[in-house]
Amino acid sequence: MIDARRQALTKSCSKMETQQVTNYTANAITNATFILQEYGILFCGLPKVGSTFWKRTLTVLAKSHNYTSPFEMNLQQATRQLTTFGRYSRSHAPHEVQAALNNISISFIFVRDPYSRLYSAYVDKLYMANRGFWVRHGTKVVAMIRKNPSKESQSLGHDVTFPEFIKFILLQYRKRERINIHFAPMHTQCNGCAVPYSFIGHMETFSSDAEFLLNEWRTQFDNFSIRFYDFEAESGIDTSQDTIYRLYSIKKRITEVQYPFYNILLRGWCFLQLRGYISKETPFPFNESQALTVTREDYMHAVRQALAGRSNITKVKLQRTEALVQAYQSVPIDDMERLREFLLKDCLMFGYDDRPKSFFERPLLQANNHIYLDGL
Repeated sequence: MIDARRQALTKSCSKMETQQVTNYTANAITNATFILQEYGILFCGLPKVGSTFWKRTLTVLAKSHNYTSPFEMNLQQATRQLTTFGRYSRSHAPHEVQAALNNISISFIFVRDPYSRLYSAYVDKLYMANRGFWVRHGTKVVAMIRKNPSKESQSLGHDVTFPEFIKFILLQYRKRERINIHFAPMHTQCNGCAVPYSFIGHMETFSSDAEFLLNEWRTQFDNFSIRFYDFEAESGIDTSQDTIYRLYSIKKRITEVQYPFYNILLRGWCFLQLRGYISKETPFPFNESQALTVTREDYMHAVRQALAGRSNITKVKLQRTEALVQAYQSVPIDDMERLREFLLKDCLMFGYDDRPKSFFERPLLQANNHIYLDGL
């Protein structure tokens, strides 16, 4: 598997008339890269491809923290304690930097289906409660794409739809504007043709790919003891806790502009459904009159009940694909053709379908009354 992915990347680089390098050079390594010099590890962390997990895990390794799961550590701890390659290169002489690169024993990235990654970035940064992204990016989308926007939308940017988001990204691409790293193509941040990564993981097989690396490190490093007993369950609880924190962190601002906090709470529930954690058949347990009095503890209790009450976990996981298809089916076909061009290099480089039939071919579908991106 490992060799097959590297060989496929080499072949893709050749097809794109870009020679894949075999040595590490400092000028090819981007700001998305972290280095653990003492362990000989180089990691390029792509947003929306498990980068939070790996930042936590590498922090446990680098700082010899006594954790058995990376989910015990919050992201702020991980980000503060890791060394980016940029910071390392600025604080060392060029010959020291090159020496460190020559001693790299494993360099790795995790990649993801480009369409899925872009959708995930929209969900995480614009659909879910995220005041910073709403103000910095949502308001721009509203101003540039929407006709006759409300004053609330113009000031807060809280209700950007997925088709509007796609139009905005395509406009930035056409104008050659700088695109936020969460939305920009993967190759612009971790170029597999310019850096000879020794391990290429896929989000679609994240659990098994991650376990392969973790097992290598448990064997190689005495102070590393990270392991999982139920990765899916641990990930579900961690995601749920983070989701609820974000919902309530924006409560005051939302109520100030008289936008229903109920809608924000509903989005959190829908988020856990489209992520394949909560069944779409489990209705949101709170009504509009309860919204302002529901506590974080109440919400988490409801989530735990929903997680425990799943009768068919495999069926619930299929909601991820159903939600993804529903979102892209809502994008006009002309925009989909332009989006294909935007994502094409990522698809070719990392071996993904650049024209998924379920997105581009639109036969009459059976009625699906469930709206995954509800609450807008």
